[in-house]
Amino acid sequence: MIKDDLLVMDDFTKGFGSSAESAGVINEATNNPLIDGNNQFSIYEIRMNQSEFTYITNYKYYNSANQVAATANDGSIKPFPQTGKESFLGSLPDWAQQGALEVKASWRILPDDFAFKNRYFTIQADLDNCGQISERPYTFGLVGFHILRLTPDSPSTWFWATFEQVDNVEISKVPQTGLTPSYNPGTSAPYPNYANGFQYEGGTTAPAEFVCPNTVTYSPVDVSFITDSIQADAPTYDAKYQAMLGENSVFQYYQLIGVLNPVTSSSYEVQPGYNGAKTYTNSGQSANTTMETYSQKGSCFQCHAFAAPLGASTDSGYPAQPGNQIFSFLLSNAQPPL
Repeated sequence: MIKDDLLVMDDFTKGFGSSAESAGVINEATNNPLIDGNNQFSIYEIRMNQSEFTYITNYKYYNSANQVAATANDGSIKPFPQTGKESFLGSLPDWAQQGALEVKASWRILPDDFAFKNRYFTIQADLDNCGQISERPYTFGLVGFHILRLTPDSPSTWFWATFEQVDNVEISKVPQTGLTPSYNPGTSAPYPNYANGFQYEGGTTAPAEFVCPNTVTYSPVDVSFITDSIQADAPTYDAKYQAMLGENSVFQYYQLIGVLNPVTSSSYEVQPGYNGAKTYTNSGQSANTTMETYSQKGSCFQCHAFAAPLGASTDSGYPAQPGNQIFSFLLSNAQPPL
């Protein structure tokens, strides 16, 4: 029985889910779970800002039938907001006047006696595990997050940035006695390293998809960064912004892994290209060890270039209409009316 008004972690995940996974918070986009050193599943969620929420509600794109109607006969949906000042948004508060923004977050359950909670941004929340709501709140520690932001300079490709808690796979900031990585079995440097970024039960096969009811006994996943996973200039920006935030900010314990943004030319081409023209990004690799654990050798665009509203026609899997290459899978969560 729920005795509080806390957030319930349920049904909004980075993974695709399945009819058997009623909880919808455990599998990554590859449909594999990540298990930390305490043998607890990592938990995932997606949030959006007010301008994107207002855009979806204004055009009623939460109703899948409206997306299908908009994309029928090679039509396209209305563009996502780029400034937060578009007329269809009405008059948003000043703090909400920015383009569409999505945050994908990964969390780990912190033990009650965990001595290093001060190194984490934490929330108290309940958990929906296969339809069973926890009778006690858990302390969730933020271990990773992507920020996707649409601006007038990004066309439909958005700007992407990904961050991680500094203790995920190695202790890289102010080691403390008894502090070990959340997802790496090492106790001190040099920490174990894996060619593909992970090892599971001694092998290179990811743990099986979590489904309900769960009949699989899982083990912790050993994780590491892959070569050049942190962009070269990321530590410089970390130092700059951590200094601005001050030593009392918990975000001193979070690091930038990398940024993806559109550029005029590069060897990394985004297919099929915005508005029929070639579009490039500044990097061909960007991954978060807690959200792309099993596919670190790649870029968000390799998958998100396929994203389209429901009902949109495709060409080789990509949206056939440029206006439907939206780089966000969030609209695919829409449901038909009851």
